Amino acid sequence: MTGGQGVAGSNPVSPTNQPWWKRFHQGFVVSDGRRSCIAISDDTANGSTTFPLVIDSTEPPVLQAGLELIGGCPVVNSVNYEDGDGPDSRFARIMPLVKEHGTAVIALTIDEQGQARTTEGKVAIASRVALCDGP
Repeated sequence: MTGGQGVAGSNPVSPTNQPWWKRFHQGFVVSDGRRSCIAISDDTANGSTTFPLVIDSTEPPVLQAGLELIGGCPVVNSVNYEDGDGPDSRFARIMPLVKEHGTAVIALTIDEQGQARTTEGKVAIASRVALCDGP
């Protein structure tokens, strides 16, 4: 594809005619996060990607698909304690995936009371995440 032209016989304005990075950059959002991770991993499976991909989802099935399919060491975004750290919390469901795949995380300073506003609050939540041994 050159100059914004589509594939012959296809709809040139269809976002599916473009690589995934252009679709996401242009605001094209796929409602099925698991399928998005599969599509991205298919596009990067040839090993030419040397940068880590960030998987931004709070849904464990989406994260699991991405972690299983994306090569290298992806990063999981948006780990937080918004719904606590009990056995049914997102944190408790996500961290075993992170640990199993040895991936990095981007942890947000959000807990059951919301986003921390003070330095002390941010340090307290960050320390809680850092000291987490995983469920």
